[in-house]
Amino acid sequence: MAEDGLRVQVEIRGLAGNLGEVLLRPGATGWDLASAVHSKFPVQSGVFCKLAIENEPVLNKGIPIKAGSAVTCVRHAPSKQEQD
Repeated sequence: MAEDGLRVQVEIRGLAGNLGEVLLRPGATGWDLASAVHSKFPVQSGVFCKLAIENEPVLNKGIPIKAGSAVTCVRHAPSKQEQD
């Protein structure tokens, strides 16, 4: 991830390797990251990406996204129990 003052470049990885990158504004939050990932790397209906930074799940969408973080996207289809 790189930061140039105008944007924060975030490398997104999946379990099989590098998916690509997204660009965020400085001061971006976990919500901004999730929105950018879902916009750039769409998934099929009923599936979503669980995000992790440095192997910690992004549960608080208000956390700041900082330069140097490693972001992993794991595609997840909720089980019947999770949907209920």
